[in-house]
Amino acid sequence: RKKTFTVWFHVSNACNLSCKYCYIPNIHKDATKGFFSNQIISIRTAKSAINKLFDYCLEEGFETLQLKFAGGEPLLAKEVLDVACSHALYLSNRTGISLSYRIVTNGVILDDHIIDLLTKYKFGISISLDGGKYSHDKIRFIATNDNNVRGGKKVTRNGTWNTIVKNIDSLIAYGVKPYILCTVTLDNHNSLAELVAFCSAKGIGVRFSLVRDKKISTDLRAQEQILETMRSIYVYLGDHFPVSMPIERFARFAEWNMHKKKLKACGVCESMLCIDNG
Repeated sequence: RKKTFTVWFHVSNACNLSCKYCYIPNIHKDATKGFFSNQIISIRTAKSAINKLFDYCLEEGFETLQLKFAGGEPLLAKEVLDVACSHALYLSNRTGISLSYRIVTNGVILDDHIIDLLTKYKFGISISLDGGKYSHDKIRFIATNDNNVRGGKKVTRNGTWNTIVKNIDSLIAYGVKPYILCTVTLDNHNSLAELVAFCSAKGIGVRFSLVRDKKISTDLRAQEQILETMRSIYVYLGDHFPVSMPIERFARFAEWNMHKKKLKACGVCESMLCIDNG
């Protein structure tokens, strides 16, 4: 029997933020309440997909199904999440296939109801941050329009750092330690040490991914700037990271393991699958 079948389940093609480097095609950014329902996967479709996933695991002999909910912002589809997780748990009990849940979120709308939902199903939670507070708020903000300004409307950008930190503290109070994800860009690379210090103080893990865009891929000077930052981060980790937190696990910068031969780029079409809400 094979061990784990991993499914990236994109339940929402809408997001409450508007990060400029977002990779999701045709995403409905800056979504506000009541204006994104057509961007959320239906409960019927979600349950149908989960039925087929369990059928596939039985046919192929997988022991575990891992559902990774993503988007857009998956927590905009919290009702779908609740029903999908409950249905998957029912099928897990019937089939004997074990089940685990993960979610990748921007961490802005983690209210008490959602935290109850995530702890109920024992979710592994990854939260996206963009460096330290200043660079994060510059990239990840909520825009509000004031149409009463003389001469036209005024757009106010409200940074999300303080809200996310408050929500992280709430998760920790519930006994849940989230995992931080950060996309390294020219806009935030100078504040990565600040982010690592924040994660170290909270006792939570962090993982960096390099931004994939046309500008940096052709700019050797920009690449060297980012590489120099990453080198200094390794030095900082060696000097300051708690010995109780294994660096390989809690500060994973890449998928590379030079001692393990790679025969394929990923597990897609073998032990991994992506489902969108189309």
